[in-house]
Amino acid sequence: MKTWCAAMATSVLFLGAAQAQSYIYKDLTPDTGGVARAINNKGQIVGSSYIAGVGVHATLWSVSTSTGLGSLGPNGSAARAINGNGQTVGYSMFPSSVLTATTWDTATGTAHALASGVASNAKAINTAGQIAGNTTAEDGSSTATIWSGNRTTYLATLGGNGAATGINDHGLVVGNTYLDGGELVHATVWNGKGVSELGTLGGAGSDAEAVNNNGRIVGASQRVDGSWQATLWNGDKITNLGAPGNDGGQAWAINNRDQVVGYTYGDTNINSRTWRATLWDGGRMIDLNNFLDSDSREAGWVLTQAYGINDNGAIVGEAINFLTSSRHAFMLSVSAVPEPTTYVSLLFGLACLAMVNGRRNWRREKKRA
Repeated sequence: MKTWCAAMATSVLFLGAAQAQSYIYKDLTPDTGGVARAINNKGQIVGSSYIAGVGVHATLWSVSTSTGLGSLGPNGSAARAINGNGQTVGYSMFPSSVLTATTWDTATGTAHALASGVASNAKAINTAGQIAGNTTAEDGSSTATIWSGNRTTYLATLGGNGAATGINDHGLVVGNTYLDGGELVHATVWNGKGVSELGTLGGAGSDAEAVNNNGRIVGASQRVDGSWQATLWNGDKITNLGAPGNDGGQAWAINNRDQVVGYTYGDTNINSRTWRATLWDGGRMIDLNNFLDSDSREAGWVLTQAYGINDNGAIVGEAINFLTSSRHAFMLSVSAVPEPTTYVSLLFGLACLAMVNGRRNWRREKKRA
């Protein structure tokens, strides 16, 4: 006991560094409603807000302010991604629900169409400004597309329609394509040399949504029983991230610390009342509603979707109030606190340290006597 206690006393100085990540909830659209889709490492958030009489408009949240980014079309817009330089991408809406891939320079407040003459959508952007998305021809066929400067590149597919949904700083692109005549989507990766399918958890379909700079890809995949599960692809390894009761889930984003966010659901994905914004971190699956304050819970709010996470661990997404049918954008900012087990170890270590120091003082006094 004495030896072990001495060891605890020696290590107590290091226990304070053991931290668990907790979060502080903030409603980004308390007056208008909306959804937050992405957050960069500077804390800039993009998504869309609902404006009465106007519709949905791309929005930037920075510190305590929100800014409407405008639209190239008369029917509103939505932002989907933002890089570290504040370059934002998404789409502008035109009549008959036609989308046009759009990029916004948040520094100048200007918007630019990435494609003309075809329907298009931009879904991701890397540090170099390379943009991933898709273009749609008049016959309805969709092609995964990369915009880089003034250059547009159409990516090969597995035979059918395709769309790019993520791109990392090394130019690795992920997305989804269909087989020729196929009915199910297949998670796809483009590595600059060709196109390949990522594989599944044993079922027929899969879906890739994002890739980090470590090359790890997240999305969802079907199991043999047909259920869709949040999925991580790491090289040739495919991991089921899990869901409560193994019902189902979807991963939307991954940061460079390999923290993954998305949502899980119970019974059926059709019932949005079972949706729960979820964080997967180091083998742990965390319902983000654990960090929702009691007043918001009592008011009827549920965090249903986590769409983005930055390298600092801050998370953004969408909350639904099932009492009022309202939808609001939210942010969970990081607040580091010691683990409960750390508190116990820290207190025990301090007690041991006091005991060891007490014995040393007693010995000194005894020698002086």
